Amino acid sequence: MEEKNHKPLLEATEIHKSFFYPSKISILKGINLKVHVGESVAIIGRSGEGKSTLLQIIGTLEQPCQGTLEICGQLVTSHNQTTIRNQSIGFVFQSFHLLEDFTALENVLMPARIARKATGSGCEATERGLFLLEKVGLADRAHFHTKLLSGGEKQRVAIARALCNDPSILFADEPSGNLDSTTSASIHELLFKFVQEEGKALVLVTHDRELARLCSTQYELKNGILCS
Repeated sequence: MEEKNHKPLLEATEIHKSFFYPSKISILKGINLKVHVGESVAIIGRSGEGKSTLLQIIGTLEQPCQGTLEICGQLVTSHNQTTIRNQSIGFVFQSFHLLEDFTALENVLMPARIARKATGSGCEATERGLFLLEKVGLADRAHFHTKLLSGGEKQRVAIARALCNDPSILFADEPSGNLDSTTSASIHELLFKFVQEEGKALVLVTHDRELARLCSTQYELKNGILCS
């Protein structure tokens, strides 16, 4: 692919992760990964292999024991990881993690508020939030409390929220694991559409090999090693 001649959006080098209680367990053993613009990467593997741990590390939510991570050309450190996360990363989780007593729009705007952006009526962030809800087919649900929405609608809100700050990379952890097959297909289509249309990259972990085959690159995490 032509994009791979350019600097990757994400570059993880020799990532190691161990847990030490009640006894030492090495989960990740020298993970190397590059992700480029327009690329969709699937990471598959059995339960307990460390897929979610790897996603949290490359998503700057957790620190590795050893190794380096660059996001959009910046070396991630304990001092800048929050800023990089707010500017460059969006997350979609299996269990949605929405605030049920807030509206769909209020949930979508949460990353903007965390980034201390103005979110009043007519503000740029609010207009983007409304645009994203329209893009995921929920323009008419913008002011509904999310507890009133179906599972598929909640995941669509979560995708819009992940894109609120216009990140370069989307991370998804079993994004359709709680949804029926028809709804899952529509969620997958949305994720890939945003990657293609907006020049993003997507990294997802999944047990679903059919979903993994839809990605441009597939890896399997086995015994702490990422295999292509």
